[in-house]
Amino acid sequence: GDGADRKPDYAPQSGVGKWQPAPPHKLPFATVIWADVKPWVLRSGSEVQAPGPLALDSAQYAREIDEVRRLGARYSKERSADQTAAAVFSLIKPGTLWASAARAAADAKGTSVIENARTFALMNVAAADATITGWAIKRQYPLWRPIAAIRQSVKDADPSWESLLNTPPHPDYVSGHCINSGAQAQ
Repeated sequence: GDGADRKPDYAPQSGVGKWQPAPPHKLPFATVIWADVKPWVLRSGSEVQAPGPLALDSAQYAREIDEVRRLGARYSKERSADQTAAAVFSLIKPGTLWASAARAAADAKGTSVIENARTFALMNVAAADATITGWAIKRQYPLWRPIAAIRQSVKDADPSWESLLNTPPHPDYVSGHCINSGAQAQ
């Protein structure tokens, strides 16, 4: 009865700055269903408020998109080997990373099976609620991905720009990895 089995009903908005399915696969925002799933601890996915993404016409947004344009391009000549490795590392799901960290901490502390079960349960409840909250924020602020911003920019558009990694099929704001990792780390 938590709503995870419902069929998502989401139609992308049109216009500058609005999320649309991204190339090359142009997959729909199928995981939007998480925005409506009943959380474990929070009252709803919209309980946590986000300040919203940077304004598209702000200097900071322009700097960040330019950085993605330069360093995130498939064949960037500016990106270091370490930056490429960090990008590939970001493909690892937060749950995998934090489960490994929790296992290592448990081994180092010599905690009991019961203590470990409690830690993993709390960590996964936090991750589930963070995912629900993050996807509610993504639905509230359906910000286009950098590939769309770069290809459709009002200034310096590059319609053939390609990113190093395939673009995930969900809005850019808020970072799912950050919100999920933050919850699990806590």
